[in-house]
Amino acid sequence: GLADENESVRDAALSAGHIFVEYYATTSLPLLLPAIEDGIFSDNWRIRQSSVELLGDLLFKVAGTSGKAILEGGSDDEGASTEAQGRAIVEVLGRAKRNEVLAAVYMVRSDVSLTVRQAAVHVWKTIVANTPRTLKEIMPVLMDTLISSLASSSSERRQVAGRALGELVRKLGERVLPSIIPILSQGLKDPNASRRQGVCIGLSEVMGSAGKHQLLSFMGELIPTIRTALCDSTQEVRESAGLAFSTLYKSAGLQAIDEIVPTLLRAMEDDETSATALDGLKQILSVRTAAILPHILPKLVQPPLSSFNAHALGALAEVAGPGLSSHIGTILPTLILAMDDEDV
Repeated sequence: GLADENESVRDAALSAGHIFVEYYATTSLPLLLPAIEDGIFSDNWRIRQSSVELLGDLLFKVAGTSGKAILEGGSDDEGASTEAQGRAIVEVLGRAKRNEVLAAVYMVRSDVSLTVRQAAVHVWKTIVANTPRTLKEIMPVLMDTLISSLASSSSERRQVAGRALGELVRKLGERVLPSIIPILSQGLKDPNASRRQGVCIGLSEVMGSAGKHQLLSFMGELIPTIRTALCDSTQEVRESAGLAFSTLYKSAGLQAIDEIVPTLLRAMEDDETSATALDGLKQILSVRTAAILPHILPKLVQPPLSSFNAHALGALAEVAGPGLSSHIGTILPTLILAMDDEDV
């Protein structure tokens, strides 16, 4: 009913939801909360909006507040909640569930639907007393929620998670980067390929939203993480890692090339990693052709030309396109010499 095209049906369904929360918020919380949480991640914006409103009702009930505080714009570092209300929510939900719920609310504050955003902001400001402190407390759970959403098959959910992560970095910057980047780096060890892809998308969002000077002190973690992702066993992860490399290059410049390309070239010499390393090179070449080619070609065209290097040249030429034209003089002599070699 919450997703029905008919407004009167939606209103009736939402009213029924409000009544359930009003009378059963404390006695049937284990039944109500999971259904509401699922609704927050629905593909239908009307269900997301109604679910956020119902979650707000539930939390207001638990916290002992009406939820009717008038909250003007401005900084959301300080909300209308009190420490006592925050403790009440933790006592009823438990800290782990409270963190999960707040992570979901924070994410949909960046929803693509204005009405969902407004509902989520109202709930957040009403139940959270201090945003920076609360975010620090829920950061591991929030990042887990965002990574899962960035790996979702729903394009809208991926967009919402990306916007939320970008807003988080833009607003709190250096206060959250020391927590966010290690979590993303560790995420590459996840056995789930979709979540590893979500990590790469998250890295792109973080680097695109942070200032260049903010990222410089984290290059020791960012570069190895993207280097590892470019050699991932899954094609989709490598593709997302290529886009992350492009964003990294804007801040790190030649450092990104010097610390990533040689590793990929060495991996191409190993039979077990050659295929993934070659594809990793293709990914970064497709996004940064002019910057990467001068670093790759000298290695590949070094005589005598091996059959693998000849194959690699062909594969890279497919993505380099017109960018290869200025390097023809370097490539052709080696190819002509190799034409006389029966092994190539």
